[in-house]
Amino acid sequence: MTEFLNILLAILLGIAVPVGIVALLVFLIGRAGRRHQQRANALASTASHLGLTYEPWDPFNLPFKFEGLKAFGRGSEERVYNVLHGQADFGYVILCDYSYTVAEGKERHTHYRSYGLLSTEMSFQHLELRPENFLDRVSALAGMDDINFESEEFNRKYFIRSKDRKFAYDIINPKMIDYLLDRDGIYMELGGNVVLVHYKRQVSPEGFVDLYYTLRDIGAALPDFCDCHKRDEGLAQPDGRRGLSPSSK
Repeated sequence: MTEFLNILLAILLGIAVPVGIVALLVFLIGRAGRRHQQRANALASTASHLGLTYEPWDPFNLPFKFEGLKAFGRGSEERVYNVLHGQADFGYVILCDYSYTVAEGKERHTHYRSYGLLSTEMSFQHLELRPENFLDRVSALAGMDDINFESEEFNRKYFIRSKDRKFAYDIINPKMIDYLLDRDGIYMELGGNVVLVHYKRQVSPEGFVDLYYTLRDIGAALPDFCDCHKRDEGLAQPDGRRGLSPSSK
């Protein structure tokens, strides 16, 4: 009798364990779906608050249009979604979520970020700005320095790279320096006719509002006259409305 009960228990466990695993997977997938929908609903509300249009997917094909920007083309399985876009009084604005996957051996890691893009009437050389880190300081000691400015505080806080130093000095002017010194963890990239900003992470719906006003303030700090007329030929140029138009795919 004991042997029979052991066999029966083994059979029941053999059935229950797979069923339990399937139930857990269904629960986790459902929870992820609910979180995604809740975020989408919150961002649609944010779009309405900012006077922008909400799209669940990318109508611009941004990674293709801006393949020359290093913010795109990272890893594989790129996705742009939760797109807020529209004409603001300071330029055409796009706010979006972005994800990509990186394979490291047998492991795969998906990274999530939120981007803000501002289409301008200018035409930029390529420029990158990001928080300075320890490796940057080591490289500086080895003579591989970035572009430095008069403010030592700014030089310690940010790493700036551009092939055109005069352009970099025009863009990172005293007004821009003062503004960026008050910000923490900001990443900025210029190229073509676009300014792109992010914080190297996915931000909350409230963070989208911050990205919107960050683009406004950076746009206001751009110089009226600078050596911005030379496009970076290595950067794919957008087309259509203020440099951006929905793709026809």
